[in-house]
Amino acid sequence: MNSNDHDIGDDALEAHYMSGEYDKVLAICWERLAANKSSPLVNICLKKTLRTPEIAGVDYDSLRALATAHRKAAEWDDVLALGALGAFKFPGDRFFCLLLADSLFQLEKYDLVHTALAPLGTPKKGDVVLLNAHASLAHAQGDSEGASRYFKQLLKEEPNNHDIAVNYSASLHGLKKYGEAQKVLEGLLHKSNEPLDIVFRLVKIYSAQDFNVEEKLEEIDARYFSSLGSKKAADAHAQIRLFLQDLIGVIKGLEASLSFENDLEVRFSLAETQIAAGQFADGFDNYGVRFDAFPKLAYFRFDLPAYKGQYLADETLVIWGEQGIGDEILFSLYFEELARRVKNVTVTADDRLIPALARSFPDFRFVDRRSEDVKTLSADFACPSADLMCLFSQEMIERGASVEFAPIMSDPVRSQGIAEFMSASAKKKICIAWRGGNGTNGKIRSMALEELMAHAPDSDNYQFISLQFEDGADEEVIAFGDRRVQLSGLDNKHDLEGVFALMSACDAILSVDCSVAHFGAGLRLPTFVVVPAGQTQYRWKNPLFKNLLFPDVSLYSQDKPGEWGGAVKRAWKDIEASLAS
Repeated sequence: MNSNDHDIGDDALEAHYMSGEYDKVLAICWERLAANKSSPLVNICLKKTLRTPEIAGVDYDSLRALATAHRKAAEWDDVLALGALGAFKFPGDRFFCLLLADSLFQLEKYDLVHTALAPLGTPKKGDVVLLNAHASLAHAQGDSEGASRYFKQLLKEEPNNHDIAVNYSASLHGLKKYGEAQKVLEGLLHKSNEPLDIVFRLVKIYSAQDFNVEEKLEEIDARYFSSLGSKKAADAHAQIRLFLQDLIGVIKGLEASLSFENDLEVRFSLAETQIAAGQFADGFDNYGVRFDAFPKLAYFRFDLPAYKGQYLADETLVIWGEQGIGDEILFSLYFEELARRVKNVTVTADDRLIPALARSFPDFRFVDRRSEDVKTLSADFACPSADLMCLFSQEMIERGASVEFAPIMSDPVRSQGIAEFMSASAKKKICIAWRGGNGTNGKIRSMALEELMAHAPDSDNYQFISLQFEDGADEEVIAFGDRRVQLSGLDNKHDLEGVFALMSACDAILSVDCSVAHFGAGLRLPTFVVVPAGQTQYRWKNPLFKNLLFPDVSLYSQDKPGEWGGAVKRAWKDIEASLAS
């Protein structure tokens, strides 16, 4: 966030005070004072709030315990308010200074973190916590010089701290000290529990030095990891082979890793790789481990007999949606096959998808997967939605099936309204999405807006509409500065009915592998998808799978690890050609 995010007016402050929302009052007062945007009302509200019985009676230990609980729950707005209270009541207290800094950091209010830390002074040798706070702040603010200095100090204190070493390499990268950063990362790869992240960082470092990325990856793999002599070596080998798009090598590495330890997350990765490589029987069998590997996926399990793909005449079946919203659309591509086999079907799904799914499957019953109604559902059989993929795919592929129906349909009324509004302009309209996913996998499949638009048509006869919804996406569009790239005017995350109607009124969709790509495919619109080298991407990269589920989607893979230019250029060329015809 920038400083404008702290510019809360006196009217709002007074309203919070009058309604007794003293936590919000304290947070606003602290931020206003820290940003040098005080006013007489700020001082008045602060003094009066601190004198209220609710605030004046809070003791140190109780406040600290409450703040710790909110921090553990990652309720950062509450942590900020409690940190502000601690800062006002116990000025200079180390716990509350660090707590306040942590909350501001998590809320991306970086320009205020230094003020929160200021009472603690310059970090002293051995003060790892304060050193790390200053290092993280410098890193977040793009101060590579300061971050490098702090992280180097921290490594002397904790030489085996993986996260510190990774951040140190990032600061060296920022300083263009590529050789030093490479040395740090290659050393980490031998012992990291997150080899995918390390290999991804190395790819960027090699590319920055104009090395042949594939040759460098082959070199370090042959030198250190191909012997598969330990679990860490096997894991590193698998991730290197993944970036080299060597699926058989990935499988070999993952199987070797499992011989050392039955790591369920590794087994799930093996499942996806086996499916991508066309080893369907083994892949679908291993795919069943997902609920044990990732317990959060099992948000609800029905104590009912498992559906095994049989034909059901009168019996009832519950299909429960799982994984992300893009995955729900992926697995809904099997609903037509399911409808051939089962008459009475209830589906639990993300409520944002239900209207669009119900239009395509009016004979199915749909229930919000997060509602209490799910717990009262009764049926003869139950099936998690991804099991439909495991049950039906091989048979459908063998008989040459191709899913061409639309599992989701846009609202005809909204579609007509948006189409009429957009018809006022004769420009070609392209929906775009350039980021998707979380963590390292999200970084691998994402790119900067500038990269996506680098090969876009120069013509003013095009309009590009962002369907990104993450924090900062709108600001990225504005900062990009091309007036042809526009915001959708919708709530892209929650108003999927509006998003589907908008997409249906456009001429094409260009997206990385994210929910937008699945929206386009699910609506059966002209969809162009760019995918990275460093991921399995079984749904896109296995030709049998793609031809089964996404026969009309145009797919473009990176030519080399980490390099988007060629794939993006080919996608734009095909989009232009399709719209010119």
